[in-house]
Amino acid sequence: MHRLILALILLPWMALSHASAVSNLYQATAAVESQSEADRKALTPELLRKVLLKIVGDSEALQQADLSALMEDADRFVQQYHYARINVDDDWTQPDQLALTLTFDETSLSNAINRTGLPQWGLQRPEVLIWVAIDDGEQRQLVSEMSDAHDVIRHLKQAGQERAMPIFFPVMDLQDQTQLTFNDIWTGDNDAVRNASERYGTSVIAVARVQIRDEDAQVSWQALINDETLRWQSEGRQMAAIKMGLGELTDQLARKMGQVVSSGPQQEIEITVTEVRDFSDYSRVLGYLNRLPAVSSVSVINLADNELRLALSIRGEPSALRQTLAFGQVLRSDGQQDEQQRYRLLP
Repeated sequence: MHRLILALILLPWMALSHASAVSNLYQATAAVESQSEADRKALTPELLRKVLLKIVGDSEALQQADLSALMEDADRFVQQYHYARINVDDDWTQPDQLALTLTFDETSLSNAINRTGLPQWGLQRPEVLIWVAIDDGEQRQLVSEMSDAHDVIRHLKQAGQERAMPIFFPVMDLQDQTQLTFNDIWTGDNDAVRNASERYGTSVIAVARVQIRDEDAQVSWQALINDETLRWQSEGRQMAAIKMGLGELTDQLARKMGQVVSSGPQQEIEITVTEVRDFSDYSRVLGYLNRLPAVSSVSVINLADNELRLALSIRGEPSALRQTLAFGQVLRSDGQQDEQQRYRLLP
């Protein structure tokens, strides 16, 4: 039996820095009995649901939606499939299993999600630095990515992959060990956590205080997002507690960054991006905007004096696009909200 206890300290959401383009968003894998067509088709709805969870990001929104039409017609969204013998759960104490990987068609599935009214979370997602402190009753330690302590890091990585959440861990070298101790984490010294995290260049910082007794775990979580503090707890069997806790963080971020893409008439807006100094900057701006679910097309109007003027065709309200741009931390608004919106390209 496991449960999730949530307490949020909500302050105004600030822009997130350092985003990462997630891969394999439209792909999912699971163990399968055989390579028969019947087994493949029987497993397709389950794999489609896994992909929908990654795209939408918010598990609660997905649970409340009527997905019956998508599930009944799941096979038509399959673009390709392949089989391999792999360790499905990344548990090297268990033998490899036959696994089926399905890749779903991005365009047709995205359009289908739009018709359900569900939000979509784009490819650009904030990178989350996670500090992990473990108390197993015998030893207390801060762990790095290379640690094998109670498989906590492995469970976190697996949970991050399942939810398409980019996560990484401190290296725990001499600098980290000097700046942050186990007691700093355990007593909730947020100033020490922020100071130690500065070298990693991210404003999305998570802390997991893990108490392990036998096979059970109780995890106290905290996320520091600029000036906001978010706290929650998860408990149960170790893997379940880890996945549930990271899932809550994913849900919260998706609710802020996901966007319902309108199926109505498209709107045309113009924006100007400053600090576009070379071809690399130019490519970065266009690539970023073209990956946003709400943007259907990007046209260049003019480029002069390090300013790039663009025409965007968007699905949905311009206000929702402005919120998405704020969270992406690639472009920063100069505060003007007139028809000619101006943004600065961040380093």
